[in-house]
Amino acid sequence: MNDKEKWENPASDIPEDAVSPGSILPKPARADSVAPEVRSPETRGREVGAPEVGGPDVRPRANDPLPIIDRNQGAAGQPSTAKAADTFAADAQDRLAETPIIAKPKPKPGRRILGLCVAAVIGAAAVLGYQYFGPKPEVESFAACVDRSVPNLQAVDGQKLSVILLPLINDAENIQSGLVQSALETFEGSDGPLIQVQTVDCALVDDAGSLLKLASIASENSVEIARKTGADVLIWGEVLPDDQLLELRMNYPVDSGRAHFATDQLALKTDFGTDQETVFAAKIWSMSTVVDRLDADSISDGMAATLEALTPISVNPKPELSLQQLGNLYHALGDAEYVLGLQTEDSNRLESAIDHYRSAAEMFERYRFTDDWARNQNDMGVALTALGKKDNRNQEIGLAITALQDAIVEMPRSRAPLMWAQLQGHLAEALNTLGTRDANNQMLADAVSAYRLALTVQDRENYPVQWGTTQHNLGAALQALGQRAGDPAILEDAVIAYRAALEVRTAENLPKDHAITQINLGSTLMSLGARAQNTELVSEAVVAYRAAIDQLDKENSVIEWATAQHSLGNALALLAEQNDSTDNLDAALMAFSLALESFDRQTDPTRWAVTQNNIGNVLHTMGDRRRDPEAVIAAIAAYEAAVSVLSETAPAYAERVVESLARAQVLQQTIAQSN
Repeated sequence: MNDKEKWENPASDIPEDAVSPGSILPKPARADSVAPEVRSPETRGREVGAPEVGGPDVRPRANDPLPIIDRNQGAAGQPSTAKAADTFAADAQDRLAETPIIAKPKPKPGRRILGLCVAAVIGAAAVLGYQYFGPKPEVESFAACVDRSVPNLQAVDGQKLSVILLPLINDAENIQSGLVQSALETFEGSDGPLIQVQTVDCALVDDAGSLLKLASIASENSVEIARKTGADVLIWGEVLPDDQLLELRMNYPVDSGRAHFATDQLALKTDFGTDQETVFAAKIWSMSTVVDRLDADSISDGMAATLEALTPISVNPKPELSLQQLGNLYHALGDAEYVLGLQTEDSNRLESAIDHYRSAAEMFERYRFTDDWARNQNDMGVALTALGKKDNRNQEIGLAITALQDAIVEMPRSRAPLMWAQLQGHLAEALNTLGTRDANNQMLADAVSAYRLALTVQDRENYPVQWGTTQHNLGAALQALGQRAGDPAILEDAVIAYRAALEVRTAENLPKDHAITQINLGSTLMSLGARAQNTELVSEAVVAYRAAIDQLDKENSVIEWATAQHSLGNALALLAEQNDSTDNLDAALMAFSLALESFDRQTDPTRWAVTQNNIGNVLHTMGDRRRDPEAVIAAIAAYEAAVSVLSETAPAYAERVVESLARAQVLQQTIAQSN
């Protein structure tokens, strides 16, 4: 019976003695199994399945001495061991003792001085040579190794995907690392979006044990390395000698956080086939969907290339692709369709993405590749939520809630806290959307709870970007719940959450995010101010809206800029009403007029009409308080424009505008009679 049959690990078929110290793989444990025999250094090189004669053993035991590699051995020689080295040293001492000592004449003074000078030069050269070309010190801090090895990723092309390949355990000759890098280079993506960076050897270059130590340290500190370098994807893992498999894990940023990394896993054959290379490289590129610094065109081109490369393979997959690789194939296709669907606002692409995610779920199977399955459920839930929000399809949002809840069951906080927090945030978004639409306060309350659970992991110190984003989303859920429940205390909690978010989403670091949070903060303050007749709160809302406008570019953020102007107009009009004055009406009219310039009647008829109605309200008030007939006439025209659209798009709202129109017409007659 061979080792694999003896240990029969159904999850990975990896015998205990194939897992090296510091391995990322789970150790199989069977009560009825016998532990493999501990091998001595003398017998280790002659095992079945061991490396070829002359090469280092890459599967050391915890109690084995590290192998000493003799670079000068003959073609048929065995690897040198500590015992062989000691024997060689003893023989050298014997030879030295047998050598006769021959007296030499003393050198002349001139030659002695010259000799000292030559020795000094040689010594200095030796020191410099040792410093720059000699063996490197043992690894104490992998961070120091990264500093020396990895270039400044901020200086590379910002529109490329930076991929760092760390040393692989059991890959002393870097053969498998070379295969991985070659596989990445086969996928063109968006005009070569992949950058491969190989870290230098920070250990003793001729010591296989130090190489193993280096790879183990890299594996243990992968998240910290990814965070330190700012890499978009960090690849690490190990080669399994007995199974000829390459176990790779990848860290990549989640939700554009740049500091919050998820980990994915792939099992690949060490002899890459064409299809396997394509699936692997396309999966790496599909991770660009979470990289916020790439522009839309680069991501769109990359996703199109992903579809072009993977679609033929998915139609007729070859038998050498494993179930996990097929799952990765369908998952990458889903990512590509999802991104393109969002960019083009194409519901068909979103539906196609969901279909691909469902195919991936069948390949992963819930209880076989549980982590892959849970991450796939997360992405499917996000796609279902996006489709449901876009097309007002509540059934899809309900399916998203189910998918995300199932993923949370299989990805508990105790196993993967960062992924668990991400799932909680996505679940909260779906609950908040459906709860708002259905006026379901319980769903809104559940959304608030989910966001607060996410914050128990996404603390400000370690995950500032995610902390700020989740605080913003928590504020939105509290705002919706507070308005539905008519509870000022909940709205006050929303204000607290928004203000917390602004501590991270600053105007300097995240100007657009800062502006969006300011808009939501202003809306909540205005709701509180209107309920309490508190002009101070309404004035704070005005400040928030103006802060948002200062950070928004009208050309690149048309809707956000126009929304901020429209909201500012509402706050100024409310302030004028509360103060019973016309001091802020002109500014309110200006804000509404600027917003109207960005709302197109053909493409955005409802917003255009609502803004026309609000312009009518301001003009109506100005005409009444100033007894200005021209303002009233302009108000009537604005009301009529609003009704012409709202009678079709929002009949109930149109009835209220008709009532305002009638009052304006009466006012017009009253002013005319008084004059």
